[in-house]
Amino acid sequence: DYHLPTFGYDNMAAARTACLHLAACGHRRVAVLHGSTTDYDRARARIEGIKSGGRNLELKFVEADVSISGGSAGIAKLLKEDQRFDAVLCITDVLAHGAIFALQRAGINVPDRVSVMGIHDLPGSGHIVPSLSTIRLPAQEMGAIAAQALVDWVETGDQPDSKLLPFELVERDSVSKKAPRS
Repeated sequence: DYHLPTFGYDNMAAARTACLHLAACGHRRVAVLHGSTTDYDRARARIEGIKSGGRNLELKFVEADVSISGGSAGIAKLLKEDQRFDAVLCITDVLAHGAIFALQRAGINVPDRVSVMGIHDLPGSGHIVPSLSTIRLPAQEMGAIAAQALVDWVETGDQPDSKLLPFELVERDSVSKKAPRS
């Protein structure tokens, strides 16, 4: 058996952390925008993480194209169906950007009426208004580690070990803390 090393992060744990953060902030009805799960193991892992972190929440899953327009369309679908939600958890920041824009266009204040959380921490996520709370994934570090491991492997002939990299919760302005229910 020959196995190649992998360098990455735990998508399930990252999504579970995002969901638990929303719950800790007092959110109970969470709409989840996600991409297709067909041939997309990261989406499947993130959805499973959200389900495990959201056992005490009302979760509504909506599949959307992974794009800004897809995030907007996902919100439009929820609003058209008159779905009630106090937070939106997007499995990518791209979807979250679109969700924020659509909520604002509909006159819904983010985060006062609906909080929005993403996963990735894209360069623009700290600059949109409101700035996006997200899970920072170590994408650049992952690439640098993989490149260095490949160079070392070629030079020494020693296959590197796989490495699981940490992710980080980034709290910004798009998630509000709700008053606890009595």
